[in-house]
Amino acid sequence: MTRARVRYYLHNLDGLKQEIADINADLEQYRAMSSDSLQVRLDADPYPSGKELNEQSGGVYSQVSHAETLAVKRADFINRLEQELFDKKTILAAINCVLYYLNGYDRQVDKQIIQLRYVEHLQWRQVQAKMPHDMYYDIDTLRHRDQRITDEIISSYNARLK
Repeated sequence: MTRARVRYYLHNLDGLKQEIADINADLEQYRAMSSDSLQVRLDADPYPSGKELNEQSGGVYSQVSHAETLAVKRADFINRLEQELFDKKTILAAINCVLYYLNGYDRQVDKQIIQLRYVEHLQWRQVQAKMPHDMYYDIDTLRHRDQRITDEIISSYNARLK
């Protein structure tokens, strides 16, 4: 997890939530598919009986099971979706955890930085201009506080993976 990735998800928090919902819907759809939907043209025969049986039955023998190949591809796709869902839910939980703790009295400036920078999508100069006039923060200080917040999110994310 990098700071850039955390900032991306902070800027696109609604998009992250939508991605999680979409992955959940895809997983439900793939899990609901029955084995009847596996269309098979050729059946694998581990014991082909030779040319005469093939000519008599008109069947086609293959060493490859197309049903098995399709089932394995589907299972791999479901595993990838499950891993992606886990990663995105973990990122969202880490962000929500840190944002929850920004509600404390001593964290109001940090909360306002998040609101202005990532919810309202303002530039750093605009964030600086909208900060309370009784407290002056230069842009470097605001960026340092932002870095500290993203580091907290990364730390929370890493703690959830252990």
